[in-house]
Amino acid sequence: MADTTFLKDNLSGAVPTEIAKDVIKNVIDQASILRVCKHENMSSDKKTLPKLKESGSASWVGEGEAINTTLPKFEYPQLKACKLAIIVPVTKEKINDTIINVMEEVKQAMA
Repeated sequence: MADTTFLKDNLSGAVPTEIAKDVIKNVIDQASILRVCKHENMSSDKKTLPKLKESGSASWVGEGEAINTTLPKFEYPQLKACKLAIIVPVTKEKINDTIINVMEEVKQAMA
């Protein structure tokens, strides 16, 4: 008898332990977003970062003229840590398929 339990109806569990390290490595190595973004360590789920908004400007001044002063301006955006997740529906038959190594394919698909 065929397995009629669908993953979308049974969303419990986690990445199998035996492939978890490989999945994480693939995400780090292959995720496009991680290549173009700055990695920022966070000690809690929120972090405020100072961002230079205006640095001031330079101008030519004549001899003996007063030099204008400009102060830098900052803004303080707040980062919030969130989960990054993906659901890859796979039947038990496909996992047990001897022709295709499903777990290897899933590891690559998750990255």
